Amino acid sequence: MILKYKILGPAPAPKWVKLDGLQLRAVTAFGRYTRPQFLIELGNSGTSPVKVDRSQIGILLFKAGKPELYFSNDDSVAAISRSGIENSSYITYEGVGNQRRSWGYIVGMKTQPPASFVIAPGQSVRTLIRFKLYPGQYQFMFAYGGGASAEKSFISNAISFDMNIDGRANLAD
Repeated sequence: MILKYKILGPAPAPKWVKLDGLQLRAVTAFGRYTRPQFLIELGNSGTSPVKVDRSQIGILLFKAGKPELYFSNDDSVAAISRSGIENSSYITYEGVGNQRRSWGYIVGMKTQPPASFVIAPGQSVRTLIRFKLYPGQYQFMFAYGGGASAEKSFISNAISFDMNIDGRANLAD
């Protein structure tokens, strides 16, 4: 509960961070599969090699409309956060009475990069992520860096999509 509010002064100017030429890009790869899948791409637009730590690559999935057991007034929720491609999969669930829903993702084992790797200038590395989701509206992104408290971290482009009742994903209009 907030009991007192005091303005301390203007916020500092934002600092735009570029991590040694590292660029992030999310690409849809729905293809013939019914479940949504994406390629996460880390590219090097700089002039020198970039060392990347796989444990610093995080997955973000937001869902419009909160789950039944979510205790917030917000109209959307982070369905997946604080998880990354360090592990090959992530699954969570919610339950109300006898009903239980689960969701998560699997990292493509053939495309999962080593724990630490180097991207040469002009090169990129792609990893496939496949989701298991229930119907609704979603937005996918991924990030690189040490999280909210990190000095250097940044996020990819966002991709909005809908999951139909029949289990198929479609890009949002």
